[in-house]
Amino acid sequence: MELFNSILNISYGQFYMLSGESEYDLDAAFKGQTNGLCGAAAAQNLFFITGLHTGHVELAVHLHQSTPELDESWEDVVEVSYHLTGELSLEECCGSTYDPLPIPLGNYRVRYSGKKMDEARAEDCILEDEPAIDSYRVDFWPRADRSADAIIRQHSEQAAYWHQAWV
Repeated sequence: MELFNSILNISYGQFYMLSGESEYDLDAAFKGQTNGLCGAAAAQNLFFITGLHTGHVELAVHLHQSTPELDESWEDVVEVSYHLTGELSLEECCGSTYDPLPIPLGNYRVRYSGKKMDEARAEDCILEDEPAIDSYRVDFWPRADRSADAIIRQHSEQAAYWHQAWV
């Protein structure tokens, strides 16, 4: 089920999904993780890194009943475990918070996939009337066990950089 599919404004190459009144903390989000693109180490939050520094990206969020098939068109893919304890809202960095995503409470596996991260990083900033360069997808599905985060696919230099940044 598609929960969100739109352009999302980006500042500082990041956006978040926050539960409740929680705050986001970059270092806490990635502490002890292998991947550097989707931080899930801070209990209630998900912290996402993009290639673009400032502007807008394409973003889709989906909820599944079971593990979705891996789409080979996504260049960079990571997965994390996440325990949702309250309403989950999508938030732009230094910007808007969207209505809560209709995801039931519980344990999930989350897959974060991206395309064209290096191209977007090379451009750095895009204006409002320019087309998005990089695109992202976040997939949620129920999963009882809390597996370690994983790098499923790494294509871009940007992903490689961020995977090493938190070590």
